[in-house]
Amino acid sequence: MTTGWVQPGPNVNPDVQIGQLKIFVAPTIPVTPAAADLKFVWLNMETFRGGIETLDDKAGGVPQLSKTVNTGTGPVLASLFGSINYTNGAFCQVVFTIGGFFA
Repeated sequence: MTTGWVQPGPNVNPDVQIGQLKIFVAPTIPVTPAAADLKFVWLNMETFRGGIETLDDKAGGVPQLSKTVNTGTGPVLASLFGSINYTNGAFCQVVFTIGGFFA
């Protein structure tokens, strides 16, 4: 089981600018991720610009399960899905989730 959330800009900590979204996924088990293949699919509903981003932030080689995405300002419709492998051999499949945000 995981928890996901989005931090729109402007924000100081973490550093997120206007027109950006910072996407986070947090495991609910106390085990370090070994690898992840998490995707954030988004569409800006004002500009019709969109994309597919991999949550590939790392710190010391450890997946942070996060990513800052330049969506442009306006309402953003998005979906998050993928998988996480943990150092203890556990595997988590993140089922599609959909949300709306303002960047």
